[in-house]
Amino acid sequence: MKILWVSSFFPYPPDNGAKIREFFLIRELAEKHDISVFSLVQSADELDGSEPLQKICQNVTGVLPENKLPNLLDGRRQWYDVPMGILFPHPKFMYGRPSMNVVRQLHAELSSGKYDVVIVESLVTVNYLWDFLHLPNKPIMILSELNIESLIQEQTLRHARGVIQKLRKWIYYHSFVRFEKQTCQLFDKIIVVSEKDYLDIQTLFPSLKAEHLILAPNGVDIQWNDIGNIPKEENTLIYNGALTYSANYDAIYYFLNEIFPLIIKQIPDVKLKITGKTDGVDISSLP
Repeated sequence: MKILWVSSFFPYPPDNGAKIREFFLIRELAEKHDISVFSLVQSADELDGSEPLQKICQNVTGVLPENKLPNLLDGRRQWYDVPMGILFPHPKFMYGRPSMNVVRQLHAELSSGKYDVVIVESLVTVNYLWDFLHLPNKPIMILSELNIESLIQEQTLRHARGVIQKLRKWIYYHSFVRFEKQTCQLFDKIIVVSEKDYLDIQTLFPSLKAEHLILAPNGVDIQWNDIGNIPKEENTLIYNGALTYSANYDAIYYFLNEIFPLIIKQIPDVKLKITGKTDGVDISSLP
């Protein structure tokens, strides 16, 4: 089959959890199918050094959004998107307006008739092909959900402080649930990462039947990750999550504040090494 993989982040090098999962799924699919990649990029430099990805793919396209903001792939959601998001479950009201240069180029690629299957990585990427999803005679469309995004929004609602913030989060959460539900129904299949997500998405969206879902859990390529014998360091902990992902940052912040002091009481010479990516992260606020 001819497959197009569409992503909002460039899947190489595999230096964080999402990129690792994406790259190795692409690599496995490339063993039996012709696969091409269409990805947004933060800069043209991201394509440099991506020969291992290009070697396994028929074509690799990286597009820089024309209206990107610093540290973002695209523009921000505006205040006037809030009432529109309540009325219409459209991704631009959840994430902000997509760059039209990306939309045009991706739509042309999708409409080329070259592909039997299109795999869309993450819900935010839907912002760039929303109109295409409503067209007839599409290829098989598959959405790969790294997270059940509505549940993340539910968590932010639970942790909201103050009346105004709680109201904003409540409105966004209910708008987002409606949007994610409708989006999932536009795809032929939904890929989820864990058994919990597999069950949670059916609870959240009962109209999605089990046969609509694909469970593809994370794994480890033993040969790829064979780094030989490493000397053991006594009383040393390693956190390998990328702190560029807010959930990982929150996790290590909580660990350092609430858990690590308890360990130090038992093992005074204990050390913690954070080996995940920290580019652009202010780690000075960590304890």
